[in-house]
Amino acid sequence: MEPFIGLVKKELLLARYWYLTSVIFMALIFLAVFLLGLRYDMPTAFVPFYMLSMIFLLFFMPAMLLGLLRVEGRTQLWLYNPQPSSLLLLGKLAAAFLFQLLSHLLFILAGILFNLWLEKHGFSPRIPIGEAFSIHFLITGFAVIFSLWSAFLWTVYHSLGKYPRLKHLRWLIVSAIFLLYCYIESRVMKLDFVHKWMEPSVKVSGTPSLNFSGKGWSVEIDDMPISVGGLIYFILLSLLLFYGASKLLDKKVEV
Repeated sequence: MEPFIGLVKKELLLARYWYLTSVIFMALIFLAVFLLGLRYDMPTAFVPFYMLSMIFLLFFMPAMLLGLLRVEGRTQLWLYNPQPSSLLLLGKLAAAFLFQLLSHLLFILAGILFNLWLEKHGFSPRIPIGEAFSIHFLITGFAVIFSLWSAFLWTVYHSLGKYPRLKHLRWLIVSAIFLLYCYIESRVMKLDFVHKWMEPSVKVSGTPSLNFSGKGWSVEIDDMPISVGGLIYFILLSLLLFYGASKLLDKKVEV
């Protein structure tokens, strides 16, 4: 356990300045949008921007992970690390995941502060913080899947670098692999027994809708159907992607 914790600490220290820069950048944008809303007497204009900016969280963890992998590939230190590749990759995923969770907490804090400001100035709260927790949970799940896909395709890309004839075709091959997977998945999902297995079976609050009235912008969170079969499928896919990426890293391929 200690080697894993040490790896996570190393990745957190490595990425701390990237993360701080991204947080400051988003905070300045949030502040600018808020001040523009006040300037034009529309303080709730911050609401739609806040909700739309949550899309940023979908790609934050994959971008952070790719940044960590890129540094590792540039320094080549992982080639000589005695730890198994699965542990090295898991350390990077854990660090990116922790930054992802911290980003969600900061988003929630921004929403709470905005609601408090609205209440202080005679408005009703416009961002449903409690109901939005399920949205944060769903975004985190998709961010993990995107991150694992990013790690897998990254390892495929650099593994192909061993072969001189394929080196200049790596992007094409990686794109073809992903598109082939999407095609096969779409065909399999049309099979009757698979379609039935993937049918939504539970509902959670996870579909935001923006509303505009004379009182300004507000957000409502509607129920979203979730498939338990789909959840199992994504868990298995995540494990397979992690296993594939770890196996390719085991080859100690130089970047």
